[in-house]
Amino acid sequence: MTTSLESSKILATVAPAISQTFVLYYLHGGNAHVKQKNFNHNGTKESAITRGKSHCEVMGYRFIRVEPFFSNLDSDEKRHTE
Repeated sequence: MTTSLESSKILATVAPAISQTFVLYYLHGGNAHVKQKNFNHNGTKESAITRGKSHCEVMGYRFIRVEPFFSNLDSDEKRHTE
């Protein structure tokens, strides 16, 4: 019989990392309107930015920024009221 700690360790090695959705903002060609793409990424915001920059380089886009797709309303409100 396995304990919950052992089960957690087994699950962590078997289950894939949880993916987070980010939004890539970029410019394409001579178009002055910002375009966006949603993409899933298993990592931090910093690594998602790196991934977005490399995608823009391959596709010939001008990288603008990467932001998380979902917001935490509680933490936004807490920052606003402090």
